[in-house]
Amino acid sequence: MRYVLVLLALGILSCETGSAGRIEVLLRTSDWIWNRDRDADFQATIPLNNGRTQRVVIRQRAFETERGKMREILSMAQRLDSTPQPGLMQHLLEASVATEVWGHWGLIKNADKNQFFIVYIVKIPENASQSLYRRAILETAHVADHWERLMSALDQF
Repeated sequence: MRYVLVLLALGILSCETGSAGRIEVLLRTSDWIWNRDRDADFQATIPLNNGRTQRVVIRQRAFETERGKMREILSMAQRLDSTPQPGLMQHLLEASVATEVWGHWGLIKNADKNQFFIVYIVKIPENASQSLYRRAILETAHVADHWERLMSALDQF
């Protein structure tokens, strides 16, 4: 029985030394307030220079692409209480082309409330360095907050 518990503990520790462990170390050594949600995603509140804050989600699970394993970092920028108009979608596509250096705009639907959220999404290699994760998190926060300020001037997300 003791042997099984030791193996289980080693398995848990080895999971934390991977990229999720590096993300947790980054968050623990930052001045950001953070937690893990029910999906085990990391959620951090990023203070911005303008006195505002922006909530950023770093997905716990990586996904496989032709370029290798990638991880999503995203932040909500606006809530819509109805289906987005085609003009808005066209604008998001055009804005994604302009900001493709880091990420792109996306739309998430909350089916329970018939709401949509405009989000800014950055995808980086799962095994990226802590400094690249930090830069990606900050970029995500700044771009999403910029949209939020333009559309409502509120600091909701």
